[in-house]
Amino acid sequence: MLWQITAIAAGIGVVMFVLTRHIFWSAGFTLFAFNALAIITGQPFGLIALSIGMTLLIGGTNVVQHRNRLLAALADRDWRRFLNAD
Repeated sequence: MLWQITAIAAGIGVVMFVLTRHIFWSAGFTLFAFNALAIITGQPFGLIALSIGMTLLIGGTNVVQHRNRLLAALADRDWRRFLNAD
């Protein structure tokens, strides 16, 4: 539907992965970039709502999948382990 914005966001995601080497954070940044670009370029409300909804679904699934490690890292105040959650 928004192939130009998707291509730009994917490029941003690849750059973030090369810089961070963490798929968890580069994917999150890619989804954020996609939503920001959809809003900035003035896409219809339905497409923006759909993209934000899909982002919440994907992000929520990822957090649920890694919740034990994330909660343990937060409880131990081990920020390095939290930020390296892959």
